[in-house]
Amino acid sequence: MPEPKNQLQTLQRAFDVVRVVSEAERPLSTSEIAEAIGTGTTIAHRIVRSLEANGYLVRDADKRFTRPESGGMTRTLDEGLRILREVSAAGARGVTAATLAGRMGLTASQADAALDQLARAGLVDTRSGGEWAISPGILTYARPVLSENAQLAALRPLMRDLAETYGETVTWFRRAGWDQVVVEMIPSMRPVRYVLDPGTRFPLYVGAGGKAHLAQLPGDEVDAYLDGLSPQIFTRFSVDLDALRQELVLIRSRGYATSIGERVEGAAAVAVPVPTHEGEVAGVLGVMMPIFRITPEDLGAIGDDLVSRTRALFSGGLTPPMTGRTG
Repeated sequence: MPEPKNQLQTLQRAFDVVRVVSEAERPLSTSEIAEAIGTGTTIAHRIVRSLEANGYLVRDADKRFTRPESGGMTRTLDEGLRILREVSAAGARGVTAATLAGRMGLTASQADAALDQLARAGLVDTRSGGEWAISPGILTYARPVLSENAQLAALRPLMRDLAETYGETVTWFRRAGWDQVVVEMIPSMRPVRYVLDPGTRFPLYVGAGGKAHLAQLPGDEVDAYLDGLSPQIFTRFSVDLDALRQELVLIRSRGYATSIGERVEGAAAVAVPVPTHEGEVAGVLGVMMPIFRITPEDLGAIGDDLVSRTRALFSGGLTPPMTGRTG
């Protein structure tokens, strides 16, 4: 067992390493750290790796060390969310911790620590080959907008009826910040169709589903949002903010929104907002189809039908009422 004197010497060296790296104007290599604290490279290597594993130092791609950025909790959360997105993108095949670390510029210990935290939360799990994948436990966090949602229970009969009437994909959207998220979908049974998987999200300023919700928000909030907007381009369609403002007035007037090739190349859509008891927007109901099967006049007819059906069913608002505008 090491003597207390030796333990204190090691601790002092660790403090010295942190001080030297913190005061340096640029990242330092292990040999530079060893020289600065007056010890051998092997000892310095053990110290910096221990400090790195515990989050006191960060190693860059050139194997040089710096102190972590301020706001450690925010940084840790950001890394965890980035890793969760990468694991999700890997799908059923999964991804190794080493691959994640390389893609994201993290150390092996940082990637391992983040994955362990996500696993303890039930969001990811690992296979025998060492690949990480999304855990079924993640559905626990989505339960409020999935199977236990009374809103969907009320909407599903209408969604099935619309799918049978038009033979096209029917989708239920909920707002999340300034994005629209697909919550539930009934796919068209036709050979050529367009489908958005649950969890797909896109900005409110593009596509029928997003614009239908955007048009119902307070005008001052929408103006502030659009004033600071740099629209993304998803297809050959380019967002004209002045034209969008005029379109939102029309959407509020007629009760439905349409889009042709805005978010998905070759797709057309029509969508209507569904209100709550309190006059908020519970979500948006949409019908999506290939452009070649539809005309602008057809879209308008479907929009009028959607408005009529939703108003007849939910004239008093969709129950139970939501507590706010965001999803």
